[in-house]
Amino acid sequence: MTQKTNKVNNAEDPCRADDLLCSVKTAGLIKSSARLIIFLFFTIVISIALIFFISRGFSRTISIAIFLVFFSLTIFEAITLKRIYSIKNRVLHRSKDRIMVDPGEKIIKYFAGILRYGPGSGSYSFFGSGRNTAPENSLILTDKNIWAVAVPIAGSGKVISGTDMSKWQWIAMREDIKKILSKMASDMRFEDLIESCSGYTRIQLDTIEKITFSGISNGLTIKTIGGDKYSYSVRDNEDYRVLKELLDPQR
Repeated sequence: MTQKTNKVNNAEDPCRADDLLCSVKTAGLIKSSARLIIFLFFTIVISIALIFFISRGFSRTISIAIFLVFFSLTIFEAITLKRIYSIKNRVLHRSKDRIMVDPGEKIIKYFAGILRYGPGSGSYSFFGSGRNTAPENSLILTDKNIWAVAVPIAGSGKVISGTDMSKWQWIAMREDIKKILSKMASDMRFEDLIESCSGYTRIQLDTIEKITFSGISNGLTIKTIGGDKYSYSVRDNEDYRVLKELLDPQR
C-alpha cells in the first residue's frame, strides 16, 4: 500500500496558471507603463508652460498647485508600476499552523471550480495590486463538514491591475484546479491537504440550518444556526447537480 505523504509539492501547479498570471501581469505592466509615460510627458510640458506663465505674472500659488497635481499622478503611477512588477509568480500556501480536522473524517466528494459571492466575499486593490478576500476555489464534502478551500494554484487570491485572478480561474481553469485537488486527495492525508491550501472555510454539518439552491447561477447558499451565510457558485453543471443531490434534503 502506498503511504500518503504530507508534502505540498506533490500537487504540481499546471503551466496554464503560470501563463494566465504572466499574461495578466504583462498587460498590467504595459498599461501602467503607458500611463506613466503620458503623465511624465504632461508633467514636463506643464512645468515648462507654468515657468513661462509665471514669468508673465501668473500666480505662483496656482502654478505650484497645478504642477503638484501632475507630479502626484506621475508618482502614483510609478508606485503602481513597481507594485505590479513585484508580484511574484508563485503558489501561496497557508502558514504551518496545524489544522484540527475531526478524527476519522472522510471525504465523500469534492468539487473543483467554485466562486464565493454575497456576504464574506469581495476583493480590494491598492496601486495595481490587491487580494481577493475569499479565494476558495473548491468544495470538499466530508461526513462531518463542508470545506471550502483555495487549492494552491499560481495567482489564486491575487488582484492584478484590477483583474481578479480567482474569478478568471473560476471561469477558465476548473479542470486544472480539479487535477491538482485530485492529486492532493490521493497523495496526502486529509489534514495535510487542508493545511496545504492557501485559504479555507469549514462549515460543520450539524450547524447547518438551511441550504438553498439557485439554478440561474448554479448557486448554493448555506445558512448556519449561528446566522452565518456562505454562498458559492458552482462552475460545472454536472457538479452542481451532484452537489444538490447530496445536500438537498428534499431530493
